[in-house]
Amino acid sequence: MRAYVKGGIVLATHEDDQNVPASAYGDGVEVVAVPAGVVVTPGETMPEMDLAGQKAMLCGGIDTRRDAIIAAGYQHNFGAAAGVRTLDCRTIEDQANWLALHGLWSAMDPETMVEVIDAGNDVFETSAATGALAVRSLGQWKSALIIHARNLKNAALAAADALALAAIVVDDGWPGE
Repeated sequence: MRAYVKGGIVLATHEDDQNVPASAYGDGVEVVAVPAGVVVTPGETMPEMDLAGQKAMLCGGIDTRRDAIIAAGYQHNFGAAAGVRTLDCRTIEDQANWLALHGLWSAMDPETMVEVIDAGNDVFETSAATGALAVRSLGQWKSALIIHARNLKNAALAAADALALAAIVVDDGWPGE
C-alpha cells in the first residue's frame, strides 16, 4: 500500500497497483510505501516505526521512485529528422515489444527505414540501425536504474540505525535525471 503524506498527515492511501501521482493531492505531498502490517488512516499522522519498518518503508519508496521513472519513459535523440522522443516503458508489454523490435531491427539492413511510435503516439521514421541503437540504449538505461535502486536498497538494509538510514540520499543519482 502507498500512503500520500503531507506534513506527517496521511491524506490518502492507494494499493500498489494504482499509479496515482503525488501531485494528485497537491504540492509537497510525499508518496510513502507502507510496510506490511502497518496501519495508516487518512486524516491521521503517519505512525512511528521501528528500524526494520523504516528500512522497509525506505526500500518501498525506492521501488516507487524507480517504477515512476521507468513509467515516465526513456528519452532518446533520434537525430535531426526525429529529434528527442520518449519511448513508452509503462508496462512489461511495452518493454517486451521494444525487445522484439530490437531483434528485428538488428537483423535488418541498417539503412532500412522503420516506423516507430513514441509515447505520445506520434509515428516517425528512423533507420533500422538507429532504432536498434535506441532500444539498446533504453535497455542500458533501465539496467542502470535497476542497479541504482538496488544499491540504495542495499545501503538501507545495511543501515545500523535511524541516523544512518536518514543519511541515505534517495533523490540524487538516478540515471537520466
